[in-house]
Amino acid sequence: MQAENTHSRQKRQRLWYQRDGFLWGLVVALIAAAWGLLPPAGISLDIGGWLGMGLYMLLAAVPMIVTTMDKRRPQLAGTAAALGFLGLLGLVFYRYSGAQWDMLGMMFFNRELIVETWPILLGGLENTLLIFICSAVLSVTIAPIIAIIRTLNNPIFNCAIDAFVDVFRSLPILVLVIFIYYALPFLEIHSTPFAAGVCGLFLSALAFMIEYFRAGIESVSRGHVEAARSLDPRGAAAAHGASGGAAQGHGLRLRGGYARTAQAGHGNRGMEGQPDPPRHHHHHVSDTASAAHVRKHVARKETREMDNTASCMIEVCDLHKHYKDVHVLRGISTTVAKGEVCAVIGPSGSGKSTFLRCLNRLEEASSGEIFINAQEITDPHLNLNKMRENIGMVFQGFNLFPHMTAIQNIMLAPVNVRGLSHKEAEAYGMELLSRVGLADKHASYPDMLSGGQQQRVAIARALAMRPEVMLFDEPTSALDPEMIGEVLEVMIDLAKQGMTMVVVSHEMSFIREVADKVLVLADGVIIEEGSPQEVFTNPRHERCRSFLSKIL
Repeated sequence: MQAENTHSRQKRQRLWYQRDGFLWGLVVALIAAAWGLLPPAGISLDIGGWLGMGLYMLLAAVPMIVTTMDKRRPQLAGTAAALGFLGLLGLVFYRYSGAQWDMLGMMFFNRELIVETWPILLGGLENTLLIFICSAVLSVTIAPIIAIIRTLNNPIFNCAIDAFVDVFRSLPILVLVIFIYYALPFLEIHSTPFAAGVCGLFLSALAFMIEYFRAGIESVSRGHVEAARSLDPRGAAAAHGASGGAAQGHGLRLRGGYARTAQAGHGNRGMEGQPDPPRHHHHHVSDTASAAHVRKHVARKETREMDNTASCMIEVCDLHKHYKDVHVLRGISTTVAKGEVCAVIGPSGSGKSTFLRCLNRLEEASSGEIFINAQEITDPHLNLNKMRENIGMVFQGFNLFPHMTAIQNIMLAPVNVRGLSHKEAEAYGMELLSRVGLADKHASYPDMLSGGQQQRVAIARALAMRPEVMLFDEPTSALDPEMIGEVLEVMIDLAKQGMTMVVVSHEMSFIREVADKVLVLADGVIIEEGSPQEVFTNPRHERCRSFLSKIL
């Protein structure tokens, strides 16, 4: 009812603007005509004319303001009144300005004078274009660098850049040019007229360009940045470039060859999504002990590779994660077999999403080891681009790129990373859309799709890289109940096809039906681990029983 009353009130206001906007325009036009064209008795024509123009300028703003108040439907009557006012202003100025119109006409429309000054005009146009090109190239080249520095949130850089932007955006370009050409010589800094023009325009344009680029960078949501990182859309060259050799045999390499303490590398992070600084390892062991540790590591690696041929896809060993003083993950250790669906549940703030994001290094672990398909992804020498090709991730907020259609979102990584041709990627993308039931939506943009449809497109996008592992971070939590089933059906189909999946979810019916293993996290540790039947019917930990009693 309140919404209906608000709508009715807004409708009445719009009708008022439509009716009275024209009346205001008519009244003001008549007043301006009376004062401007019919000067009042007893007042000289010049004074009457200027008073008429002043009153006109004051009252002409009223209908213009009225017409702009209704943004959805600008009023034709007010626009016509504004045009009429401009005509009246011209008439008043023509009658009372005392300008020598013949002289003005001869100056601007004298053919001989135009022919005589034409070379000068062309020379000025050439200089103007050169000044513009030079200043534009300089500002467009330098502005992105300064904008990136501005987004680092360093207090010293921020103050300096903000001061520069505020000062040079507020100064007219002509003032800058005059200052550079006439004032700087007093400081023994001399410049040619051309250089002064370039510098003045460059400084002004740079101040604006810095803000343009900074706004563009900061307008990209964190979710889209993470989606890009998980897909690695920087291209195949980055994924298979010079650093690719470092990824070969990295499973045999100990981090620096040194032992690590239990608390090595506390994360120095201010916010999620930004990596920790590199972990430091210290020489606290003898060469003999170090060699023995390496042999042990190699033996573990060989055992892991033999296990992997049979079953193991993911192995997590003593995983810790710190956010400054907050210890989020406290020694997580678990395994996930090939083709297994592992569900991760637990109360809010227990570290579920952080654990999942550590599996593809969207979050950097503070300590511990993670192996995926016998490959140690926590190795600091690992080629992240290559590693992420084999791990697909679906986010809670979909994170589809809004300027791309559904098929373009899916084709992006296969073309740029896998090196597929546009035709091959499009054919495979249509196949994936068919699998998720959205082939008819291939040309739709994300904002044209429902939440369930967007999430299904996100799943298809993750599958486009043909990953070995799929990570789902609460894929249904942002959906309406009616749309949850659409997404769960696709996930059930993936499970039946043997996809290894780690799913953070609160959809208990789905977990009962599909999951092979359930991990229950609380306060950063695994308090319960087992099959859905074991965890849901006979939980051993009191904290687990308390949590399940509230959601089952």
